[in-house]
Amino acid sequence: MQRLESNKMSGDRTIFYYETVDSTNTKAKEYAKVDKKQEAVFVAECQTKGRGRNGRKWVSPKAGNLYFSILLRPNIRIQQTPMLTLVMGYAISLAIEKMTGLCTQIKWPNDLVINGKKVCGILTEMRTMENAVDYVVIGAGINVGMESVTQEIEDVATSIKLEGVKEMDTRELLACILQEFEKQYRVFLKDMNLRSICKGYNARLVNVGREILVIDKEEEYVARTDGINDKGELLIERQDGEKEKISSGEVSVRGVCGYV
Repeated sequence: MQRLESNKMSGDRTIFYYETVDSTNTKAKEYAKVDKKQEAVFVAECQTKGRGRNGRKWVSPKAGNLYFSILLRPNIRIQQTPMLTLVMGYAISLAIEKMTGLCTQIKWPNDLVINGKKVCGILTEMRTMENAVDYVVIGAGINVGMESVTQEIEDVATSIKLEGVKEMDTRELLACILQEFEKQYRVFLKDMNLRSICKGYNARLVNVGREILVIDKEEEYVARTDGINDKGELLIERQDGEKEKISSGEVSVRGVCGYV
């Protein structure tokens, strides 16, 4: 493990670098139990037990990719926590585009895509105490240097390198992401909503104005999406014309005929 003291790119948070870990989210949560006040960033070249949303496995090979988690201690309500996933997704999208020129779109609520294929996944976890947020951990896995993907996911996954950017310094990309996140995070804490990023977020939303398949515990149905509101809820219209707002903690969405 390599430890860097607090620096401007991480918002004065200590950054811990690892060659291999089980999961950067796990490292962040372990640290949170030891240090009850500080925020920090945890970065790894490889994860042996990377996880995605709903307990899915996130393949995390050592291939010049970027895996990191940020430990936050925001003074927010429990129901506001899912918005931080969207703040991070927006920041990563901005950073990848700034560093590479690649059009990086968002698949609500926690994936980023390039040319219709997944390049990044985000997992947000939190601990609550006495009905209040104790800490939040936001983890992200970004396919940067992978030269190939397995046959079973080649239709839905890609990497920055596969999209034509042959050389990418993952630490420079991390620095850019953390800088973008810090800007958006400070505004979020001031407003306590996503009003400041709604326009930009919706402009990057891959399935805005298109039909999607909404999957919840009780049913699956087709709807059209109009983007997010300032609470991070996805605005949809069912085929019968009924309009709804759905939360990322309640459902999953995908394309009608595929991933997007």
